[in-house]
Amino acid sequence: MKKVTFNLYTPKELWTLFCNWVFWPRHKKCADWCDYYDGVLCKRVSDILKNEIDNGSIGYEVAERIEIAIKTASEKVAKTTADLMSEQYKFEYGD
Repeated sequence: MKKVTFNLYTPKELWTLFCNWVFWPRHKKCADWCDYYDGVLCKRVSDILKNEIDNGSIGYEVAERIEIAIKTASEKVAKTTADLMSEQYKFEYGD
């Protein structure tokens, strides 16, 4: 004899299950694109600063400090965004 079980969900729980099933895989893919964005941005920053050094607008030391600051900030924001997008939706009781 087979056992049949039924789960009863509240509307909020159903919505959370639906979001995780439909939207979460797309969010995970978007999170992967955050890494791509960070890489492309860092390359463009390097190119811009190299051009400014070649033009004599700024010195190498200044360009290096600017590049490190921008790359660090970009990496931090991209990682935080990817982490947020990678989380599944959560059902919170009491809302």
